[in-house]
Amino acid sequence: MKYLELTFIEIRKTGKTIQTFSIFDGTDAISVKRFEGRGVTKEDLSSIRDGDYVRIYGTISYDNFAKDLTCIASNVVKIEKAKTVDFGRS
Repeated sequence: MKYLELTFIEIRKTGKTIQTFSIFDGTDAISVKRFEGRGVTKEDLSSIRDGDYVRIYGTISYDNFAKDLTCIASNVVKIEKAKTVDFGRS
C-alpha cells in the first residue's frame, strides 16, 4: 500500500508523539495511527516518508476523535514497490 499524508502530533502532557498517515491501495484509503513508546522510537516514526510503500500490521477500530475507522498500527514495514510486468505483448 502506498503511504500518504504524514503528520506528527506531540502530546503536551507526556511529550510523546503520535504519527498519523493515510495508506492507499488503489481503490480506497484508511488512516493509520502509530504511537511513540512500547517499542516504537522517534527514529522508527521518522523512518518512512511520503510516497513510500508500506505493509501495516495492526487493528481496525472506530476512532471517536476522527469519527471514522482507523488502523492502530502495531508494526509498519517499508517494502519495495511491486514491479509491473506486461505479459500480453511480444
